[in-house]
Order: sequence, then structure tokens, then C-alpha cells
Amino acid sequence: MKEWLNTVEQKFRLLRLTEGPKVEYAAHQLQGLAGTWWNQHREALLDNTVVDWNRLCEAFKGHFIRPGVMEMKHTKFMQFTHGNKTLKEYLHAFKKIASL
Repeated sequence: MKEWLNTVEQKFRLLRLTEGPKVEYAAHQLQGLAGTWWNQHREALLDNTVVDWNRLCEAFKGHFIRPGVMEMKHTKFMQFTHGNKTLKEYLHAFKKIASL
């Protein structure tokens, strides 16, 4: 799911989108279960609720990332120590922990 968010943010930069159209564009990219979730999420909000990109991201992560995953990743990051690996090996390990 984090990959999707990163990809959409790359498209924002490519298309030079301002804050206003970001949510509409991102919502248009949601398909399948994610699209269904978004439609239900929007319907559950009050009519005057403004959803910006940060709020969509938080709702998206809250729904699609299992509880406790972020705490587990934080613990792994904090246990990350210097040893005898190459820089490339450290980068690979770091990216593995960071991915969802």
C-alpha cells in the first residue's frame, strides 16, 4: 500500500498538481477493494468535511495497514546497528524494514 501512495505522489509531481486536485486524482486511481473503501469512507464523512491529501493518506493507512505494524517497524529501526555490512547491504536492509 505504501508503494501506491509513493507512486501517486510521483504522479502529483509529474502533473504539477496543486493541493486542490490531489485527492480527486488519487481517488480516481483507487480500484477494487480500495475504490470501494474510498466510496464508503467518503459517504461516512459529514457533508462539509474537507479531505486533503494528508487526511486521505492517514485514512488509507489506518484502513489498510494492520495495527501494530508501524510500532514493529519502529522497533526494528531502533535496533538497526552499525556492523560489518557494506553500504549497499545496509540500504537493502533499511528498505526492507521500511516497506509495507
